[in-house]
Amino acid sequence: MRSIFTALLVTGLLSLGSTQVGAQQQTTSTPAKKKWTVLVFINGNNNLDSYGAEDINEMEEVGSSADVNVVVQWASYKAKTTKRLLVAKDNDIMKVTSKILVDMPRVDMGDYKELTKFLEWGMTNFPAEHYFVDVWNHGNGWKNRKSEAARNISYDDYTNNSITMPQLRMSLEAAQALAGKKIDIYGSDACLMNMVEVGTEIAGAVDIMVGSQETEPGDGWPYETWLARWNEKAMTSPVDIAKALTDTYIESYEDKAGSGVTFSVIDLAQMGPLNDSIKAFTAELMPMVAAEKLNFKKAIYSSANYYNTDYVDLMSLLAQMKTSVAAVSALQTGALVNENLSKAILYNKVYDHEANGLSIWAPYYVNTYTQSAARYNELKFQQATNWGAFLSGILK
Repeated sequence: MRSIFTALLVTGLLSLGSTQVGAQQQTTSTPAKKKWTVLVFINGNNNLDSYGAEDINEMEEVGSSADVNVVVQWASYKAKTTKRLLVAKDNDIMKVTSKILVDMPRVDMGDYKELTKFLEWGMTNFPAEHYFVDVWNHGNGWKNRKSEAARNISYDDYTNNSITMPQLRMSLEAAQALAGKKIDIYGSDACLMNMVEVGTEIAGAVDIMVGSQETEPGDGWPYETWLARWNEKAMTSPVDIAKALTDTYIESYEDKAGSGVTFSVIDLAQMGPLNDSIKAFTAELMPMVAAEKLNFKKAIYSSANYYNTDYVDLMSLLAQMKTSVAAVSALQTGALVNENLSKAILYNKVYDHEANGLSIWAPYYVNTYTQSAARYNELKFQQATNWGAFLSGILK
């Protein structure tokens, strides 16, 4: 989840009553196709509510441009309606003034069908050559909602629903079908989402994934700085735009107390080769499990991990396995995993943290494994790699 407590160390919360919304409501004729449309799904139906208005105000410092549409679906916990906006530049940092294009009765922002509807509406009304989809809210990697600390992405506290990774994939696949090509960039302005499990799930519908391995401060992405840099450099390359977001995100938290942050850009075309190599590596590890259980667990324990301690950095885990289990160093499959992992991670930056770009599920305790194993088996990553069988072997 986004860490609201970390954010309080960085900046004071805006008063929920201090940000107003322009009263206008208009429909719009379909504009001409632009180079980019950014589709931001802001779910404020939870304790991040005030940050939604704050981030839209950041977007309004730059606004949409001749080349870039910035389109938002905005739910606020205090509001009875859910709004769709085309973000326009203004000079008021305390009031959302962009015109309300659609004002709907409150919708369930934890329902993937609502995300699908928004993406289809945004792409139909604001067509572009390239699309960037941004899901804004709490996130918890691939895990399902079994407790407050284990809820996929996009938590709606009115309904207690959230979007699972297979559901996120279905929404992005629907958007892909409408666009007639893969979505150029998918990003989670949410915590803990840059994982091999997440990347594998959506790889068929998306070219590039961006996000954090660790929790995000409540402020999330620095939209004003990122959009300004995008316009200033007149960027068109998806990789350059993703790198600019990475740079501005890390820069925005440097030298701030309690703000250890991570961000990376992942080439999802590389998930297939990476998973093939993980499958081969896992198959060679299995015969070692009986004799090396404790050493494999030691490798997990020693690896860089995050707010969910069963989410560990994959590159770190590979290095720790070589250190803890001598025979692993001789495996060519392990070297191939490292090689393919390096190809998948296009860009990675951190501040005051250890992270190399992609996390993987590697629980240390058997109870952590058994609580989530059934759901893990439903993921495309497990089906492609059989990683869960290796975990079961060392933990049970």
